[in-house]
Amino acid sequence: MIDSVQGAARLGAGVLTADATGRAMMAADFFDTEATVDAKFATGAIGEDILVENQLTGRAVGNNANGNVIGDIPVLHRVIIAAGALGDTDIVLTHKTRVIDAWLVLTGAGVATTTLQVKNGVTAITDAMAASGSDQALIRCATINDAQHEIAAAGTLRVTSATGATQPAAIVYVMGVRVA
Repeated sequence: MIDSVQGAARLGAGVLTADATGRAMMAADFFDTEATVDAKFATGAIGEDILVENQLTGRAVGNNANGNVIGDIPVLHRVIIAAGALGDTDIVLTHKTRVIDAWLVLTGAGVATTTLQVKNGVTAITDAMAASGSDQALIRCATINDAQHEIAAAGTLRVTSATGATQPAAIVYVMGVRVA
């Protein structure tokens, strides 16, 4: 159904319909040369490759990064650190992730001589970031340990406060890419 006078492809009347939730669907007889395509479009279910609202699982977007290319699904972990006793805050990852950056934002006054550090389980990925600044201060890591920056699926991304008297309120952001 091409409007050759205008030079643009246009869908004819009745080609698109809506299901009960308002999603657009192709009319069942639009692709009359391939019955399987008709059925898939008419039902709105295109196998495992369909994306639903608020979902990006990798079923429709592959994980293709290798050692030379960073161009895959980016992930940003937000780790909220509560003011109080020194300790670890752990996140168990669902996918293998290569950490490429980390920073923290103080959400209250910092604590003298306190540091926060991003780890792969118990092993440091970043250098210790000073968390002794003033409210709203932004502190970025200076180094990434390239021997430890890949955390396995089901592995632990840990933020540790191991120095100082107590830990400050902060948000630690850890940027990475999913890798196969």
